[in-house]
Amino acid sequence: MLEVYEPRTEGMLGNVPCLIVSVCIEQDQHVEYNVVWWDGADRKSEWVSAAEVQATAKRTLDFLRTINVADLQPLKLEITTQGRALVNEGWIDSRAETVIAATLDLHSKYCEVSATMGGDGSPGIAIGTNDNSLHLGDSDRVTVVKFPELDGWTIHAAEIARYTLSICFVRCKQE
Repeated sequence: MLEVYEPRTEGMLGNVPCLIVSVCIEQDQHVEYNVVWWDGADRKSEWVSAAEVQATAKRTLDFLRTINVADLQPLKLEITTQGRALVNEGWIDSRAETVIAATLDLHSKYCEVSATMGGDGSPGIAIGTNDNSLHLGDSDRVTVVKFPELDGWTIHAAEIARYTLSICFVRCKQE
């Protein structure tokens, strides 16, 4: 079982108090955290290995306590427009009745979320590039990915860190 601190977990980076803002899990199960801290004059942010952070006050979400990589479910993707950003595959990290935490593994690095789509069928996301993006395709367009198995869901939040696009899908409860 892979133990992972969740975003918004308070911790220590050496002797400096910090806050974990995002998590990156590599294919080899190597975990890195994007942490922020205040150095007295500026807010600092850096990606660090799991060994460098010690949690002091865990912030937990019931549906996302730990991630067992063997239990990840594939997420069906439909690339409706192949742009410069290249997508490898998608996974459902955790699922509850009204929330899904999912991850897309990108071949391209340092891309950005250009737009989210939904409301009339399956949700989708447009992945754009910028001057810092690497490992890109030949097209000058944005890449549009739809999630055909998630009809009725919407994208609440999405964030890209290096090669990983993290998406939170939500669905209103049916009464």
